[in-house]
Amino acid sequence: MPNLVPSNPFSEFARWNPFRDFEDVLGPRGVRAVIRDMPDDRSFKMNVSESPEWYRVRAALPGVNKDDIRVTIDGNVVTISAEAKHQAHESPAETVLCTEYYAGKKSRSFMLRHDIDDMKASARYADGVLDLMLPKKVATTARQLAVH
Repeated sequence: MPNLVPSNPFSEFARWNPFRDFEDVLGPRGVRAVIRDMPDDRSFKMNVSESPEWYRVRAALPGVNKDDIRVTIDGNVVTISAEAKHQAHESPAETVLCTEYYAGKKSRSFMLRHDIDDMKASARYADGVLDLMLPKKVATTARQLAVH
């Protein structure tokens, strides 16, 4: 008795891969490797921590000059913007083969749970990291108004 193989007309759809033709062109690493290797220029990375008295923000801004960083505080909204400038290669005899450094403006805004005392806030930039110390504004006690 011959071996019978059941036919399933939908088996090709189950294995359908819209990137199959691209994978043939890009080689064994495939499309996923090309997407993974693309530089991430969406935003800069940062960490935010909190204590009872303050917030601390550490933002990675590599390749940015200290004079090109702006920090704005409006109540509990903090905005960090920075501009990384493209640096020309040094020798006319050399040819640039690959450039992955980001050049352009980046900005990021975020809201904290408490208002910030902007008069006591401080910022320090060293080794490509912006370090913000943002003291929480002391809440004033509610006061009842006398009605005349």
